[in-house]
Amino acid sequence: MKHDVIRCAGACRIGCHTATIGAIQGGLSDGFVKDTLQIEIAPRIIKAVDNLSKHVHGREDTIIEGHDEQDAAASGAIDVLGNFLDTYHECRSTILNAIQQELDDAAVDALLSDTIQEVDALATHHSVEEVYVGIHRCALLARTA
Repeated sequence: MKHDVIRCAGACRIGCHTATIGAIQGGLSDGFVKDTLQIEIAPRIIKAVDNLSKHVHGREDTIIEGHDEQDAAASGAIDVLGNFLDTYHECRSTILNAIQQELDDAAVDALLSDTIQEVDALATHHSVEEVYVGIHRCALLARTA
C-alpha cells in the first residue's frame, strides 16, 4: 500500500505539472512557446506546483492535532495557493502578451508587404506616416478538437 501511494504521488506530481503548463499555454506546443515566443514558464510554474503540493497532499506524518498548528498549516496552504495562482496568471499573461506582439508584428508586416504595394499601384503619390494595430486582445486561447 505504501509503495502505491508513493508511486501515485510521483505520477500525480508529473501530471499536475503537465496539466498546469498545458492550461497556461492553451494548447500551444512547448517548442512554440520556448522557441518562437522565447518564453520559459516551466521552472516557475513547477516550483509553484511543488510548493502547493507539499501543503495539500497528506502524508503519514501530517496529522495535526493542535489548533494553533492547524491554523498555521491552513494559513501556509492559503499563502502557497495564492502564490500558485499569482504565478499561473503571470505566466499566462506573459504568453498572451507575446502572442499579441507576434500578431501585431504579423499585421504590420502584412500591411507593409501586401497592402502598400496594392495602394502604390493605384496611387502613385502617397506616403505612409505610421502603421500600428490600435486594439488587440486575445480573448481565448484554447485547443479545439
